[in-house]
Amino acid sequence: MASALQAEDLAPLSMKEIIACLKDVLHFSREERQKKDLLLEKVVKFTPPEQVEFLRTAALQKSSIRQPVCQKRKWEDVAHPRRTAQCLDKGEKELDDEDGYEPLKYLMLPTEEERKACYCKFYEATSSVALPAGICGACARECGAMDENLERMALSDIPNSYRLVPKTLHPAHDIYDGRLFQPEAVETDGQHTFVSICQVCLDKLWKPGDKPLRYSLANNLWIGRIPWQLQVLTFPEQLLIAHLYPRVFVFKLFLK
Repeated sequence: MASALQAEDLAPLSMKEIIACLKDVLHFSREERQKKDLLLEKVVKFTPPEQVEFLRTAALQKSSIRQPVCQKRKWEDVAHPRRTAQCLDKGEKELDDEDGYEPLKYLMLPTEEERKACYCKFYEATSSVALPAGICGACARECGAMDENLERMALSDIPNSYRLVPKTLHPAHDIYDGRLFQPEAVETDGQHTFVSICQVCLDKLWKPGDKPLRYSLANNLWIGRIPWQLQVLTFPEQLLIAHLYPRVFVFKLFLK
């Protein structure tokens, strides 16, 4: 039987390489993606046994690679400046041939076709289709593609879903199998029920505990449905009555 995975075994791998190896196996929060000690702690604790040897093999292969070190380069740069300049010129020429880089075209204005192509790429990357938004069923937050990814999963597959059970029921609660969810995030397909959950709530649900999630509706944060009078307000009217501005909105205006 293989020994347990240790943090030292993954030392040669970078954080991006570890996340890439386990992208289809584990879900990492934003804090875990930024701090390697938290990342290694989760990988050591939750990595399935069939993935342990794969990670060890990747770490051994990377540690076996050694980059050659030139010890005489500094002396050669001082003693032979002319030869160094020739080598630099040669390196630039090889770079021009391999990557198509042309220094003479630096700061040249783009053509009309290139400008239109850049604008099309920017428009596609910032359109409503490229930046979809959805509602998290656990915390009722509106999540976008640039913030937290939403994961659609069956109600029975939600880990530790007992943490989403409210302690005090209200007649207007939207209860699904005893769990309190935002109805906009719930889809029913025949006998199966699917819920969209943001990555922040899902990371918390993977950890067992007795208390509800901090920002979940079950933690006394349910306020009911929005009254019709507030639903029909225009955006300027919403800004006039808002106490806080948690977001910055950018609008595109088009001629009718």
